[in-house]
Order: sequence, then structure tokens, then C-alpha cells
Amino acid sequence: MNLMLQKLPKAIEKAEQNIREINQFKIGRSSSTKEKQLQEARTQLREIRDYGEKIKNEIAQLEYHKTFDFQKDPASVMKYIFESAKKGDFSNFRNLCDPYGENDSDVNQICYAEMLMEKRQADLKREFENGRVIGKAKINGDKAEVEFAFGSSANRLEKMKMIKRNGLWYLGSF
Repeated sequence: MNLMLQKLPKAIEKAEQNIREINQFKIGRSSSTKEKQLQEARTQLREIRDYGEKIKNEIAQLEYHKTFDFQKDPASVMKYIFESAKKGDFSNFRNLCDPYGENDSDVNQICYAEMLMEKRQADLKREFENGRVIGKAKINGDKAEVEFAFGSSANRLEKMKMIKRNGLWYLGSF
């Protein structure tokens, strides 16, 4: 997350530069087009800044890691993701990440869904709201693999790797 936070000043500068370029005179552009472009660029800048604030809050929250009963079974973790996506509630997803931080970028997209911009959250909701677990979890010691179907028609198959930490299952990468 600190890396994400470090990238924000560059993204903010880029968005501000875009606004400056839109403000410059251009032959053939109507004032209504210019206003629409400015509104979109300002919205993008606001979303980037809001994202930065969410990251800062998330860093502060990391010390307070909640656990849930459903984490006693790897398949239940996936079912929780699907049920929450139906509701559009990503508020507890951060607690599903490996507390030791051993995740890849795909897993982080799920774990930090609450901080994503609205469009990306809508995409994530659409991908997981119709999801379902296929078969039983394959458990080998402190590692598990859960096969699931996802996508708008639940017709894409994937396997989620999980790791057991202190008796509970977390999304992980290994």
C-alpha cells in the first residue's frame, strides 16, 4: 500500500496537467465540449485524491485485523466474497488478505476493493456477484485451493489459492 501511496503524486500531477491542457484555447472546440472535458478531468482528479485518502486510512487500519467464523473453511471465504459482491459491500474484504501480506496483485484487487474507484468496484461486483464454488476445496496442510466460477454469466473458471494462518483461511498467493 505504501507503494500505491507513493505513485499518487505522479497521478495527481498528470491529472492536473490534463486540466491545464483542456483550459488552453483550441480551434474548433465548443465551450460546451470544453466544459464537459473539464468536468470529467476534475472528477478524475477528485477520485485520485479520494483514493489517496482511502489508502492512508487503510494503512492506519492495518493494525486492526478482524476475523470471522466463516474463515474456518476456505470455500466459505469464497462464498462470502460472492454474497458480499451481490450486495456491493466490500467493507470486510481487507480482512480476507493474508495478514503476512503474501499476495499477488490479483488478490490485492479483491482485498482492497473498498478503496477502488466506483467504476472498478462496479466491475468487481459484476465479476463476482454470480460466482459459485465448484466442488470441494483441496486442502494440503496450511494451503488450499478453491475452484470457482465467476463472470457475469458465471462461465469462467478460476482457482483461488488460500493460506491458513492461526487457524483461519486467507486469500493468498503461493
